[in-house]
Amino acid sequence: MKSLRPHELKDLIHSPAFEAWYGGLKEVDQKLAVATARHRELTTQADFALWRADRTQAQGDEKVYDAGAAEETAGEAGSTVTTIENDSFEALSSFETQRQRATDTWSALGAAEQDLEDARERVSELQAQLTAREKAGDSGGERDRLHGAFDEANRQRDVCVEAATRLAKSLEIETAKRDELWRKVERDWSSSFVAAMAWAEHSFRAKKIRRESEELFEKAQQERARAAELSQQAIEVKRDTGTYVAERDRLVAQACTEFECVSSGTFLFWPSANDMNLALCVSLVEELRHLKIQLAPLMMCQIARSAGLDSIEPIAEKARGGDDPRLNDFFERKTVP
Repeated sequence: MKSLRPHELKDLIHSPAFEAWYGGLKEVDQKLAVATARHRELTTQADFALWRADRTQAQGDEKVYDAGAAEETAGEAGSTVTTIENDSFEALSSFETQRQRATDTWSALGAAEQDLEDARERVSELQAQLTAREKAGDSGGERDRLHGAFDEANRQRDVCVEAATRLAKSLEIETAKRDELWRKVERDWSSSFVAAMAWAEHSFRAKKIRRESEELFEKAQQERARAAELSQQAIEVKRDTGTYVAERDRLVAQACTEFECVSSGTFLFWPSANDMNLALCVSLVEELRHLKIQLAPLMMCQIARSAGLDSIEPIAEKARGGDDPRLNDFFERKTVP
């Protein structure tokens, strides 16, 4: 390790050998920066793709639950349709039976009314015959026979009136029963239609949701494959990064040997030939935030050995360019107390 003065350090970093070495280091640093940024980007994309796959998978699971609920609702609607249709069939059968009963009653009423009309005509005919006999002054057996027939005709008429009245009331009752059964059939048909449409819609919805869940699972699988692909790319870039890091370490070790300095990779350090408590250094990178001064690459500085980089100061320009050792000593003592 060689002790240097500021002007000697300046000459060193402007030498062809140092410039060639630094050109190689700069090229490796650029490749390393690109590879590091690429690895970070690929890792971020892989993590995001995996997160998105997990989220998509969770959405697919939710869709499966929703599809199951929709299928259950569709099944209940289908059962309702079957039950209503069975009830409707029974109601329609009962209606047909009642309709036939009402029709038979109506036919019977029609016959009874015809019998009543015939009985009334018979009474009128006998009444006319009796009147004619009475006007003729007939008081014999024929008149008595007509009276007997007239009384019988009146009795038959009353029987027909009673039968017609009873059948009319029966027809009214049977017709009301028939109409009520028909209303029930219509209500069942309406309910069956509503339930059938609900079944159709819920069945469609269940199939749609099931298909959506399958699409989400497929998408999640694609996202996982994409995450795996990005992770593999990140591994390959990380391998390149390791190669660049090793090459950089080799170049830094070469500098330590060739330029007789020490380094951990960010600075090159030499003991100060003017003050054993000082060290001269050259920054190999740009550093704008973490030290008390902003550093540009190849900026020459000096530090107090006991205080480290917290005491870093730039070497005065006059000290850098002067050839008089006395001036160099003066400026170095002024720069770092």
